Amino acid sequence: MQTASPIGTPRDLSLDTALLAELEWTPDLDASPWVPDIDLHRDVERALNASTVAPRTVTAEVRHRHVTLSGEVDWDFQRDAAAQAIQDLRGVASLDNQVQLIPGSAVVNSERRLRSAMLRNPQLDPRHVTVTILKGTAILTGHVNSLEEKKQAGLATGVCPDVTRVENRLLVRPY
Repeated sequence: MQTASPIGTPRDLSLDTALLAELEWTPDLDASPWVPDIDLHRDVERALNASTVAPRTVTAEVRHRHVTLSGEVDWDFQRDAAAQAIQDLRGVASLDNQVQLIPGSAVVNSERRLRSAMLRNPQLDPRHVTVTILKGTAILTGHVNSLEEKKQAGLATGVCPDVTRVENRLLVRPY
C-alpha cells in the first residue's frame, strides 16, 4: 500500500503550477516566436475560449504557424473579436479569417440593428416602440414620453443602410 505524499512536495507544487497555468492562462509575448503548431493550436483555442465576445462556433486550424479561423457568427464584431483574440499570440505568422456571417434577411438584420441602436441611446426609452421596415421605409409605431424621444427614435434609423425613408408615427404620451 502506498502512503500519501505530504502536501508541499515538489510533485504537488508542479501539479498546482500546472493547474494555475490552465486556469489563469495568459500568452507569453516575450518568448521566442518559434512555437510548435500543436502548442500554438492550444494557445489559439485558449484565447478563443477566453474571449467574451467570440462565440464558440469559431474554430481554428494551425499549419506551419498560419492560423485559419472558420465558423459562423451572427454579427461582424464577433468575427473581428475572434481575429483580435489571436492575432498577437506568440508564434502566429499569419491569420486567415474565414469566419462567415450567418445570412439573414436584410429586413430582419436592419430591424435588429435599429432596435439595438435605440436600446443603446440613453435619451430614448424604446420599450413601447415597434420597428417595421418595408421596401426601404422604417415605420416607427407606438408611444414615447417626449418630443425629444420621438426625434431620437427617428435619428436612430441612420444605422440602417437599407433605410431610405422614415415614417415616424410615434405618439407622445408625457405620462
